[in-house]
Amino acid sequence: MLQENPKRAASTSPVGSPARDLKRLHLATNLWSESDHLQQDDIVKQRLLGKGLKPRTYDFNEIHMALVLKRVAQVASEGPHSHLLHIPAAEDHYIDALEEDPDFMKLVGDCYTNGSYKDVRCLAFLRKNPASAFTQNSGEKDKMVDISSSHSATEKAWNEKYVGSAADCLYDTIKGHCARGDPVVYARYASIIQSSGMGKSRMIDELSKKHLVLPINLRLSSDTGFPAADLDVRTFLTVDETEKDNIHRRSHAFLIALFAIARSYLQNIDQHITNELRREQNPQTIAQKFRLLMTAGQTFNHQGFKRCEFYSAVVKYANELLQPPIISAPLDSSIRQLAPHGEQLDTRRAALDLLKCLNPELEAAEIKTLKTIPPLVILAFEEAHVLLVEKHQSDIGYFSKFSELRRALRAVNELPIFSVFLSTSGKIQNITPHAEDDGSGRLLPPFIELGFDQMVGQISDGALTIETVSNIKFMVRFGRPLFGSRYFNGDADIRNYIVYYAAEKLLGGVAFPHTPEAKKETFTSEAKLACMAVRLALEFNATTLASQNRERTQVEKHMRVCLVMNPGNEAAVTIAPSEPILAEAAYLLMQDREAFDLPGVLFDELQRPGLYKGDRGELICLVLLLIARDVAVQEKRSAVIDVLFFLEKLLASQWSSTVFDSRPARCCTNTEDQRPFSEAFEKSKMYFNHFIKVHDLKVINRDFLWRLIARGAAVLCADNQGGIDVLLPFLYLDNKLGRDNVSGIFIQVKNDQIFSSTPNLFLFDAMDPYILGFFDVDEQKPVPIIRMVFALASSESCIKAVEGASLRKNPTRTATPKGKERACPPYTAYDIWCAGTSAETFSVVRPGDEEVYSDLLKLCRPFPGVYEAHTEIDSAKSARRNMNPGTAAHPDHWHWFSTAGQDEAADDDVEMQI
Repeated sequence: MLQENPKRAASTSPVGSPARDLKRLHLATNLWSESDHLQQDDIVKQRLLGKGLKPRTYDFNEIHMALVLKRVAQVASEGPHSHLLHIPAAEDHYIDALEEDPDFMKLVGDCYTNGSYKDVRCLAFLRKNPASAFTQNSGEKDKMVDISSSHSATEKAWNEKYVGSAADCLYDTIKGHCARGDPVVYARYASIIQSSGMGKSRMIDELSKKHLVLPINLRLSSDTGFPAADLDVRTFLTVDETEKDNIHRRSHAFLIALFAIARSYLQNIDQHITNELRREQNPQTIAQKFRLLMTAGQTFNHQGFKRCEFYSAVVKYANELLQPPIISAPLDSSIRQLAPHGEQLDTRRAALDLLKCLNPELEAAEIKTLKTIPPLVILAFEEAHVLLVEKHQSDIGYFSKFSELRRALRAVNELPIFSVFLSTSGKIQNITPHAEDDGSGRLLPPFIELGFDQMVGQISDGALTIETVSNIKFMVRFGRPLFGSRYFNGDADIRNYIVYYAAEKLLGGVAFPHTPEAKKETFTSEAKLACMAVRLALEFNATTLASQNRERTQVEKHMRVCLVMNPGNEAAVTIAPSEPILAEAAYLLMQDREAFDLPGVLFDELQRPGLYKGDRGELICLVLLLIARDVAVQEKRSAVIDVLFFLEKLLASQWSSTVFDSRPARCCTNTEDQRPFSEAFEKSKMYFNHFIKVHDLKVINRDFLWRLIARGAAVLCADNQGGIDVLLPFLYLDNKLGRDNVSGIFIQVKNDQIFSSTPNLFLFDAMDPYILGFFDVDEQKPVPIIRMVFALASSESCIKAVEGASLRKNPTRTATPKGKERACPPYTAYDIWCAGTSAETFSVVRPGDEEVYSDLLKLCRPFPGVYEAHTEIDSAKSARRNMNPGTAAHPDHWHWFSTAGQDEAADDDVEMQI
């Protein structure tokens, strides 16, 4: 055991410091893989050697173990988990901790002797021990502080200036519905459907600044979110009631009370606004004044006093309306009662009285005129899924509080009133039911157009560097506003945890898994699909009910974006759009290749119906590229990596000299003819963390590609796009982000055995950067490019460099600038042929994964495997081929012809020559 340092007095660590209060030998979560531990151990040894220490020497005359502990902590903090670690700056903290605990001192000493510091790295002494990105410490006091920080960031973000046009777009859409005055529409309402964080609630608040909005929030007490629930309203509308008629009358009572109390408030609106509020907000219109009452004093957990007072009066009046005497009424109202002065009350009359308060001229308006004017009142029901619990009556069938509220809203169909229903966590098909499931079959399409990239601002060519755009602070500006608004309105912990927060949102709200056990539990099939979709641009091709439900689940819980949904919810188009912060979060979840085996997970998912597989092996190509990128980033500890280093990690090491020493296959000038690959791209840098699928060939132009680099996106080309399947843009000369500095790795993928180890030059020629539009025809600065062919189905594994432009026999090619044909100018290209999908070709393919890649290729190449699937009977295989005549060379496709001499050609992968 170590002797106490005579130069130091007894510990002076204050109560509450890590040195005193933490159980230092308690093991925390292991955040690193074995390779990460070994890499950090090497760095620690090098830094200790820099202090004159001999490795594997347990000599305390040379060094105090506090220095060793500090070096281990510092190296660990330089990695991706720095925000999870508590790293004291002063050496005294380490000395105090070690001298107070002999076991701790012995552990560090043993690790120093063994040269492995894994056990030290995993101690609670160095951890903040976060439970999730929402709460960082286990102590209740600290937890409350952290929750408070999260709530504060949300409240500040809500009060920031609104950016975007979604609110105006929503009103224009509502106005269009009303202007048509469609008599067959069941009720004037629309769902607002979109994934989490897109700004649905904030859009409604912005709408209320220009138009009178009656906001109702039904959030359950068990759910967290902002704005808070209107407790009285939720209690009233969700009361335990089993009779359909009673629920229907309750809905009418609520609407009558809501319209009546709103009119009462609006008639005396200025009396409800204090001078202090008026000075702070200076509302001018009725809509602005009412919004002020609905938002003043609100916090994350509670609505403001005025709003609570308003809805307390609404619910009180609604309860009074439900008391006898109640008179049965036709379906348009379903509840009537004599008021004290003898007039009849019903939903339509109460609504019309409110409208007249807003516009007295409506008194003389005809009914047919009222229904076509823009809406004067908008009812906004948030967290509407609370009303979706279905009931059943044997004589009526299924119904819910939501269906009865919609039915009650029919009473105001001919008035300029519109309702919207929002839900973050509710089932989409229930908020917008299928037409065949809805009694009306006459529904308005849902509103989904909330927009994207509201926080990006203007980015100018040449103004930024690749290091700037790869920073988390820049990433959060792209995509949905949730992450950027939270980041820029949060404290240091909120900012440090933003990627983990994004990861938890991607997982469906589940705490970030730090342990192998937690990862097994957290990485459900849906969660894995979400991670891959964000990075691989996975597309749904949902044809079964199960796959359609799965696609909806991805929108509801895993951040997938709905692009269009048809009326009646009969079909939807969803996408995983370019969102760099979510892609970075997915990378964080996927970087442990043992817990997240990307090729294996992809194979499992593609076996299920509903995902588009591609037909040339493009997804397998993306997997190889993505793993190589992740490995390179982990080793360099930087999102920006050298192109040469990326290729070094992608390709098997035995082919390094083949590639890096190769000369160009084409060149602009004779001086470039002998320039080796490694010299041409020695300064080139790249940054991407996900792929996007482009649908327009024009995007493969340097004018657009530098902008894609800004958002960390590489390109998967459109289906059936000739010549190229994948494009990795990179910066050629330096780190300056701009058009003229963009080059690219052009990749064509082949999943056909006729493409083997022998390069096909015409495939490279098809990747002509002028024909593809990468270069403009009058390009002034055509930088060298890299072209690669992935012959993935080749039985032989190899990599070959194609050199020597003199060997090429090319057809005459022309480009057409503004309708004028001209010959394509020369360009410099380095061509690499990659055959096979084994570890002998790609270093990222682990030997144990080769069979998985082979199965993936077969899965993405349905023919000829489909003829032999799920059967061992030769006659069944023959019959299947017979049912697809003339499509391959196998004799069974040609049974009506003589097959003499064709036996050797009976291979489904060989085209028959007739």
